[in-house]
Amino acid sequence: MIKLCYPPGCYGSYVNRCIVNYTELHTDQVDNFDFDASGSSHTIRTNGILHVIYAGHLFDKWTFELPDSIITILPDKDHGLDYFNNQFVKQELGELVAYVLHHFPIEEINNKLTAHWNYSGHFDENVPRWILREFFSMWITDTIASGYSFAAYNNVPAVLQITTQDIFTDFLKTIHQISNALQLKLIVDNDTILTNHSKFLNAQMFHNSQLNCEKWVIDTLNGADNLPCPSQTIFDEAYIQCYFKLHGYEIECDGLNDFSKTTTEMNKIIYKA
Repeated sequence: MIKLCYPPGCYGSYVNRCIVNYTELHTDQVDNFDFDASGSSHTIRTNGILHVIYAGHLFDKWTFELPDSIITILPDKDHGLDYFNNQFVKQELGELVAYVLHHFPIEEINNKLTAHWNYSGHFDENVPRWILREFFSMWITDTIASGYSFAAYNNVPAVLQITTQDIFTDFLKTIHQISNALQLKLIVDNDTILTNHSKFLNAQMFHNSQLNCEKWVIDTLNGADNLPCPSQTIFDEAYIQCYFKLHGYEIECDGLNDFSKTTTEMNKIIYKA
């Protein structure tokens, strides 16, 4: 059986979609490769022809048996925040409370809110944003590191390993490598693949989230003027706050519900720890 193993948020549904549509596995059901507002390919999960490929994550109780043909997608250390945002918006549809509850039990969250911020309310949409941001900043890098473990997926007995960056930098080469590894014939031309892939690239709003946030922090510390904050989610804001801390700086965050919009604004509220 063909299996596709990938960490959540690492574009596995798109790769699955391409394998099915571009190879001899294809049937008369044509995919027009449209994407929703989040850039997701999750509609493929309801496509009846996908029984030919088992696609999922390591925590989905995977088994590896001969003669399985397994393709793995490996995460990249510089893009973990990208994947985290993908999960948040594409899988959880931006439902913040539900998403965080996938990572921590409610009892632990409420205890931390009480102990560290003296917040006695429940964990819901009424928690002040500055508290949420600071809370998230304390665990986001550890959660990303454990959730997108290169080592765990590298150990999967695959006929081919690709990285998420292979999808972005040279997908034409990558899909040819995949078809060869699976001993499947490509039945579409390269122009069609590239046209559809261009749609995919244009729809990926969170690609380079991590690199953009890191660069913005460094630009701020270097005194750059009025560069816009690249943050798109509260997790970007939390990552920025964490990254400042890694460089020895804190943000005056008490009551800061509206995050700084430029490097100039941020420079006014950071201080050496």
